[in-house]
Amino acid sequence: MASEMAIVRPGAQVVINHLAGILLVQAVRAYILNQECRDRCWLQALTNKKSFGK
Repeated sequence: MASEMAIVRPGAQVVINHLAGILLVQAVRAYILNQECRDRCWLQALTNKKSFGK
């Protein structure tokens, strides 16, 4: 992300926005998969298909 921000290029802001979104999703995934969250975390409900009516 730093390299995208270092040089002004066409589409750089779009790439940065997408990378930031991916980074957020990866951080939430890592947190959900953490043992403490597996045992007692409301975010764990995101992995339960029944929570979404599926």
